[in-house]
Amino acid sequence: MALSLRRIGQPGQRDRNVRKGRTLEANRLNLIEKLEARSGAMKVAELCELLGVDDKHIYRMAARGSLPSFHVGGAVRFDPQEVAKWLRSRYGFDDAAKKPPTRVSTSRSAGQHIA
Repeated sequence: MALSLRRIGQPGQRDRNVRKGRTLEANRLNLIEKLEARSGAMKVAELCELLGVDDKHIYRMAARGSLPSFHVGGAVRFDPQEVAKWLRSRYGFDDAAKKPPTRVSTSRSAGQHIA
C-alpha cells in the first residue's frame, strides 16, 4: 500500500496550491526540510500530524518495513532524518537537489588553442 499524503498529494490539492502560488513539489520539499530540521526520535502521533495520515496507516507501514522505523521497548519510533531520506527517494528528490549547484566552466579546455 502506498503512502497517501492527504495534505500534500490529494488530487484537488494541487489546484489549490497553484492558485496560492505553491506547487506540490514545493510542499513536499517543505515537508522534507521540516523533517531534516528535527532532532530526536518521533512518535507515531507526531508523524501522523506532519504527514496528515491516520496512525493505523503509519503502524501498518512500519510493520511491513516500507516506512523506516525502530522500536524502543514496545513503542514504534521514527528517525526524522531517515523518514526525510525515504521521502526524498520516494518523490525523486535526490541528495544532489539539496546541494549547491556546481559551477560549470565555459572556457576552452587546456588542450585547445585559439588561432
